[in-house]
Amino acid sequence: MRITPIYMVLLVALISSCGRKQRTIFSFDEKPVVHVNKLAFPAARSLTAVTGHDGILIHWDPIKGPFEYHATLVGYNIYKVTNRHFISKDPINKSPVERPQFWDRKKRKPGSCRGYIVRGVFSVDGTFVVGPSSSLATISL
Repeated sequence: MRITPIYMVLLVALISSCGRKQRTIFSFDEKPVVHVNKLAFPAARSLTAVTGHDGILIHWDPIKGPFEYHATLVGYNIYKVTNRHFISKDPINKSPVERPQFWDRKKRKPGSCRGYIVRGVFSVDGTFVVGPSSSLATISL
């Protein structure tokens, strides 16, 4: 069996590169990672929930800037609180709500109790950050 020169070069290159750190051939500028503390953002205040003919109206005072990290307010997420005081992982709204109110139109059985919290959604360098929780608003049906 005869070893051709091209295989010999590849074998030498493979053996000589073992244990060495690979060099970067292409250089890409990476954006610096910004570590954001969600507690640096304000929480929604004065959260209330009232029953209406269309469901439950959840209302709060708007969050006002300026914000840390040069963030912008995208909207709000509304979360349901269960009877055992667990906050659902996913908000009840499909996308951040821009106005400081939300109608929960799901049918509820009379005599039940509902709780809600609101969290601001902020944009920091194109990344969405969910802010701290508001106080709890409860309503009995």
